[in-house]
Amino acid sequence: MPRAGSTLLARELDRCEDVGVGIEESLPDGIVWGEPVQIKTRQNLDHYLNKAYRDEKIRKWAIDKGRLRGKLLADHAFPLDIRDVLMALHSLYFGEDVPGCVIHKKGPYYRHIERVRKLFPGSGIILIDRDPRAIYNSQKQALRSNSGKPMAESLSTFAFQYIESQQVIKRYVPEGLFCLVRYEDLLNDPSGVINRLLDFLGVAAEDAADGTYESKIPSSQQHLHRNLGSGMMKERIDAWREELRTDEIYFLQNVLKRTLRGNGYGIRPVRWREVTDKPAVAGQLAYFYLKYSIKRLAPGFYLFMKRLLKKPSGTYHE
Repeated sequence: MPRAGSTLLARELDRCEDVGVGIEESLPDGIVWGEPVQIKTRQNLDHYLNKAYRDEKIRKWAIDKGRLRGKLLADHAFPLDIRDVLMALHSLYFGEDVPGCVIHKKGPYYRHIERVRKLFPGSGIILIDRDPRAIYNSQKQALRSNSGKPMAESLSTFAFQYIESQQVIKRYVPEGLFCLVRYEDLLNDPSGVINRLLDFLGVAAEDAADGTYESKIPSSQQHLHRNLGSGMMKERIDAWREELRTDEIYFLQNVLKRTLRGNGYGIRPVRWREVTDKPAVAGQLAYFYLKYSIKRLAPGFYLFMKRLLKKPSGTYHE
């Protein structure tokens, strides 16, 4: 999820010998958004690249569209798919120093594990998780890079998104399809976490070099990662205790109590009488549990209504 700590993890991995981490993009990849990428002609390629380069994130890779087009035509044969596009992008991005292990940073892919594995067989997937109260607190303080609007969704929407991420973890971790990292473990034992990830990726552990990942982040997104140059800020683990409102803590702990306890996160005691806006919190809880009940008891109807009410989107942004 956005603000779970993926950029901090990217910084640490990018320091490792023979590992390189790219920056984010919002390509029409047929996974998160857009139709499946099937480029059969030069005309198709030009149409796809024109569409892709409308997005600010891909332009921040500082790779000229013509260079990418030339690389695809020179090194890949039609029909092209998203694998070819990403391979060409990373080849140009890293230049002559393409590392043995390239990590593509794409948060929403955890929702599409099967499609990602089908398109990238043999790839390793890393997922970072964090105390949901800390994630929501971080989202509240961040502005979206594309719109300048607050990143945080409503409490109910956030809670459903977090529950979805936990369902993915519960389903796929036992199958060994991805490696799970806890943000709190990364802060408390960075070398242990990184060595475990390198073993998962099949990369030999080497002494970490001075990192430059911060400099790779586009200027339009650097406001989201101001703490990245401050080392391991362990105080951020529990900063939510002081920074979230009592009503927000009460709601999140109420609807995510089982998940919090299952993941070993403590519950901060908050009584109903401490809630400042009881009608608002009661309404939020009623809405959440009604929606949750419909989702569990009538999943087909829930998905139908979700698709019916879903706002059209041309791209993905964090």
